Amino acid sequence: MSDFLNPAWIEERNARLATRGSAFPETIRVSFIVTDAPSSGHSAVTLTCDAQGARLELGDHLMADVLITLAADTASQLASGSMTAARAIELGLLKVRGDGNVLPTIAPLLSATLGAA
Repeated sequence: MSDFLNPAWIEERNARLATRGSAFPETIRVSFIVTDAPSSGHSAVTLTCDAQGARLELGDHLMADVLITLAADTASQLASGSMTAARAIELGLLKVRGDGNVLPTIAPLLSATLGAA
């Protein structure tokens, strides 16, 4: 797997999301904010689910329905599969703000976004 949150990582995840092939009747956006990302890299990525399907883009989105905040180490553990999102929430390592009711709708896509292959 490519380094977390670089363009190659985004490309890999978008290829994974493309295989899910779902279209959504309304737009749902979830921004992941990495609180301690290295200054040489990116600190946010947004998952957009809409009529065109699901895709990741670098950066946060002002119209995000949900903001998920986590540390770089936690994000890397989620991406590698060494930690689950449920465990990260339980430990207080992952914070969710906004309309969390949209998350169950896109749960498989969230797994494809940050979870291990």
